[in-house]
Amino acid sequence: MDTTYNNVSATETTTTAYGLKWHNFLVYFSLWAGAVLNFIMGIACMAEGAHIYGLTLIVAAFYGVYTRFQLANFKKNAYKHLLAAQLIVVVADLLLMGVEFSALASNIAACGVNYFYYKKRESMFVN
Repeated sequence: MDTTYNNVSATETTTTAYGLKWHNFLVYFSLWAGAVLNFIMGIACMAEGAHIYGLTLIVAAFYGVYTRFQLANFKKNAYKHLLAAQLIVVVADLLLMGVEFSALASNIAACGVNYFYYKKRESMFVN
């Protein structure tokens, strides 16, 4: 139940103070697209013989969908699932595929951006 002050609820003031455009982009597009791409790449890697990496990408795909629903429902600590999903792919890329530094750096930067973005909005995730 929201506390109201001057006919404005606490949720509305928090939402207004901290926009949710990035959150909406992640929930409605990015996490879905990432899950589909991870699943397709996972199947392709398994077909090519990289079974461990392929399985890791498939797990990351399903975990990405789970994370999407956690974020969409404003579940407590949902952003930690987002960071974990991103780190699964980063670690798999690093340990199993020897990915280039630029790709690794951009994934790590995305983790940092998402951490600070959701840390500011942590009070909104209470379900």
